[in-house]
Amino acid sequence: MQEVFLKITRIIHKYKIESYPAWMKQVARHTAIDYFNKTNKRRQTISLDSVIRVVEDELQSCLEQVSVATTVENNIRNELLHQSITELRSSQQIIIRMFYIEDLSYKEIASTLALSEQAVSQKLARARKKLLQNFQRKWDDFYEP
Repeated sequence: MQEVFLKITRIIHKYKIESYPAWMKQVARHTAIDYFNKTNKRRQTISLDSVIRVVEDELQSCLEQVSVATTVENNIRNELLHQSITELRSSQQIIIRMFYIEDLSYKEIASTLALSEQAVSQKLARARKKLLQNFQRKWDDFYEP
C-alpha cells in the first residue's frame, strides 16, 4: 500500500484523470503485478509432496498434543468425579452407582431398595444435584491458582 501511495503521489500530476478511484485501483493492480514479477524470479519452487508431508507432520503433532491434553483432562475429571461421589451420603452413593454403573432402571432400583419409583426418581435427582455441587466446587478449586 505504501508503494502504491508513493507511486500515485509521484505521477498524479502527469495525467489528466477522470475517475480517481478507478485510476488508483489500476495503479495498485499494476504495482502488485510488478512486485510479483520481481519476486517470482527469486522464488524457490517446492514440490507439492514435500509441502503435504510437512503439513501432515504438523497436523499429526497437533493431534498428539490435543490427545495428550484431552487424556490428562479426562483423567483429572474422572478423579474429581470419583472424589465427589465419595463425599455423598451412602444412600446417594448407592442410588448413583445402581443407576449409572450397574445401569439399573428406576423399577429395578425401587424393588431392590424397597422404595417406590417416584421415591427413587426423587432421591436420584437430589443425589445428582449434590454430586454436581461437589464436583463443581472441586473443579473450580482445581483450576483456580
